[in-house]
Amino acid sequence: MPADNDTYTKLNDVEITSIMLKSDQGGETNIIHKVKHFSLFEDVYTNCLSGYALVVDAHNLINHFPIIGQETITIGFRTPGFSDKFHELSFDVHAITERAKSDNDKSEIYKLDFVSKELRLSESSEISKSVSGRISDIVINLLKDSFSDISATVLKTKGEYKFVIPSWQIFETIDWLTERSVSDEFPHNANYLFFQRKDGYLFIPLGALSKRKSVAHYESSPAGIVTDDPRSSSNHLRKYYNIQDITILNNFDRLSEQRLGMYSSNLTVHDSLKKSITKTHRMYINNFDDTDRTEAHPYLPVNNRYSSNSNSVGFIRSRHSKMHDSHENTQDHENWLLKREATLGEYDTLKLEITVAGNSKLNAGDCIDIRVPSSEPLKKQDSDWYDKYLSGKYIITSIRHAIDILDSVKEYKCTMELSRCGISEKTPDKSTFMGSGKENSDKRFIR
Repeated sequence: MPADNDTYTKLNDVEITSIMLKSDQGGETNIIHKVKHFSLFEDVYTNCLSGYALVVDAHNLINHFPIIGQETITIGFRTPGFSDKFHELSFDVHAITERAKSDNDKSEIYKLDFVSKELRLSESSEISKSVSGRISDIVINLLKDSFSDISATVLKTKGEYKFVIPSWQIFETIDWLTERSVSDEFPHNANYLFFQRKDGYLFIPLGALSKRKSVAHYESSPAGIVTDDPRSSSNHLRKYYNIQDITILNNFDRLSEQRLGMYSSNLTVHDSLKKSITKTHRMYINNFDDTDRTEAHPYLPVNNRYSSNSNSVGFIRSRHSKMHDSHENTQDHENWLLKREATLGEYDTLKLEITVAGNSKLNAGDCIDIRVPSSEPLKKQDSDWYDKYLSGKYIITSIRHAIDILDSVKEYKCTMELSRCGISEKTPDKSTFMGSGKENSDKRFIR
């Protein structure tokens, strides 16, 4: 239970300890009274955290401090009332943007753009050496050698390899390695990502993230369904977990998905040493269970228009067997390429954007459950008021922590992009469409 002074007093409540600006030249100042807005961005497809602070400067801080790109900005914040710790986060200030003078020239407004310091360190060094072993071990060693105080969670990968890194930056090298990574745990997910969130860096596949327990449940309740007394604590909590705004970013585009190889694809590999050609195939329905997923059912029925011909999308790669004597095959495209291309594409099929009350416990890569209302007429006694195809479990693929600081009023909201690679309700087949007839004889996807 939270302490007596740890209470959530109003919707979108937030606590901020300070917003410190510290110069490498020695100066330090708390700019919380000058910052009117603070946004922090997390994204599973981006290596580092980033954001900006919107500053109203009436004391010419930009010149007197001065702000020259040699500064570190640190913010401490949390959502009160939910036993969450303060998140103390520090970033490099790398740019001033949207600078403008006031009409009376007595003040000016600008954004301090910031990013994690590891990006600067990555772009100021190169790797030119051979590396060998499990890819997960290679990543751990690269991070330890490059950053002195980094915190990272690395999921173990399958197989051992040897690579020669040709003067690449650290993050560039790790991104290249993620493409070739396959998890050591069954069913061997091949959709690895490397990204940062508030609690550290993650080198982990989307499949593994999708199997994690949901950390929160949000609802967008339709009118006439909510009957709680607005003065009750349960209704106060309901507002906290209410979806304040929702947008459907992607529903489906089957032709685009087909062109990306999501539903069917093939890979041709030419081995220049053995003078041989091998060909592998991937089909959406047949291979649906070869990776972990947010939901149990595919987007398409067993019999569909798009996954019957593996020749729709083709990839061609070359291989030189025994390139390194100690490692038989470091170019095993068959183990990851088709699976990675297809499963990453699936997370773009159904994407939502929702805005909720600020929740500092949420991170990119977390899973949440949502329920959104159906578009058909509803009554208070209806229990199945939600849209069964849009509702369910999602991964937070990106999140914006947005804090407005207006005099004594502070408001904190989270805007999240949500993705998933399956649906919670089985798509009706030909014989069960509109609830008629018997189930299709193929029982593979009947849960």
